[in-house]
Amino acid sequence: MTGIVVTLIVTASLSASPGGSAWTVRPEFQIGQELVFEGKIRDTYKGQGVSSESDRRILVRVLTLEKSASQTAKVACSTAHLDSDTTVATKLNSLTDALALRLDLLQVDDKGNVRWFEDKAELAPPTSEKMVSELGFFIEPAPKPLKINDHWVVRRGGQPPIRFTVIGPDTVTQVKCVQLHVEQESQNWANAEISLPAWKIDEMVWYDDKSHSIFKVDRTVETRDPASPEIAYSRQVTYEQVSNVKYHGTVFQNQSTDFMNAYAAQKSLEKALATQDEVSRTKLLKSFRRENEPNLRTMHTTMYRSALDRMLRTADAAEKFVAEADDEPAPSLIGRRDAVVGDRAPHFVVRSTKTGQKISKNTIKGEPTVMVFIDPASELSLDALRTAVKAKMSGENSSVKLLAVCTKIDEQEEKDLRAQVPGDYEVCTGAGSDGAYGITGMPHVVYIDHAGVLRLNQKGFGPELYASLKKDLSAMPAANIADEKNKSRSYRR
Repeated sequence: MTGIVVTLIVTASLSASPGGSAWTVRPEFQIGQELVFEGKIRDTYKGQGVSSESDRRILVRVLTLEKSASQTAKVACSTAHLDSDTTVATKLNSLTDALALRLDLLQVDDKGNVRWFEDKAELAPPTSEKMVSELGFFIEPAPKPLKINDHWVVRRGGQPPIRFTVIGPDTVTQVKCVQLHVEQESQNWANAEISLPAWKIDEMVWYDDKSHSIFKVDRTVETRDPASPEIAYSRQVTYEQVSNVKYHGTVFQNQSTDFMNAYAAQKSLEKALATQDEVSRTKLLKSFRRENEPNLRTMHTTMYRSALDRMLRTADAAEKFVAEADDEPAPSLIGRRDAVVGDRAPHFVVRSTKTGQKISKNTIKGEPTVMVFIDPASELSLDALRTAVKAKMSGENSSVKLLAVCTKIDEQEEKDLRAQVPGDYEVCTGAGSDGAYGITGMPHVVYIDHAGVLRLNQKGFGPELYASLKKDLSAMPAANIADEKNKSRSYRR
């Protein structure tokens, strides 16, 4: 697969030949044309007896900003990951409450080749660090009209070949389309090498021959851990076109101007968050807010205004984390220090649903704490929480603080949770992704001992969780006693 979203905006033309059906793929662009796609993402993790899953909704918008005489188009794309709860109202023109957000600026030539606009580099497969972008899929021109079961191969520098196969006509929500199958995989997928990551992309894409655009994409990306080939990750992304409009005049100018302002702000914010030095990072965050808060007031009422609003709140939260963390490393999306078992636990902040009070790395000093990050609707998450409750109540572990951390939970959901998992634990809300603990799916279990050292940082749920928790928690009373003896000897001296 090509890993390109412009597929969304790039188009296909279908034509019937005298001898039967034949299809010719060709890109078309109209300045001001915007396509909107909605769908879902499911991330799964399996390996070593552990499994986890995480669901989100996805919203993708693709807008053609410019088109040159050579037919090269300048294309704006935004990708938003949204709460999987469909009862949460999310308007198409607002990204304020997005869980994750990425803006991309691309250029597409008359042959369908897509590159990042600034560095002119070809798009990498969606196993790269840009995986948060949904650049969807771009169908590059075939060498000749195609029939059912025909295939062709696209080769790019430094990438494995991309193989296309024509499946045939199909209907998606009463729209007549042509279905294509696309495959791309790393060279070592069939014979995994321990030193290299392995990945495979399997994708279906549907053309709408009337609107001349991609109507549906269904892609699965599988990756294997280079150090542990038995550990596998997969991401399934499915989305359909829900809107295809063309903006004119001032409406289009507002959309274009607001995107470029938000895109420039994103680059500035990423630079600040990637800065390792705390003092420099704080200065850059303050500068970002100082420059962009006036822009927020002058931007038009478009979705990109809400995107800038979200960035400003992200910068504000990052500044507060630095202030609260004292000497702890500040959490950031880029360049952060990931958690290592046996080292000091990274900073975190969650909030109790009962008291509304903040619970952080600083407030639990001297108190052993187990955090189980869960999705209340997932049976795997409930099993992990039940196991943690059981481990807490075994032996001399009842003094351990146990937190059930949800991305969000309302009063009724908390009642249902406690009915399904009785026990002594505190329900909290907090981020379940993008932190130093590497929490990308639910459930995820973290144990921090009385000395603030990370003792367990486990993705998913498996039968060995109870044994791991019981072993680590059982070592806690002995460690406390040893500390008290050391304090007493120090006092006597």
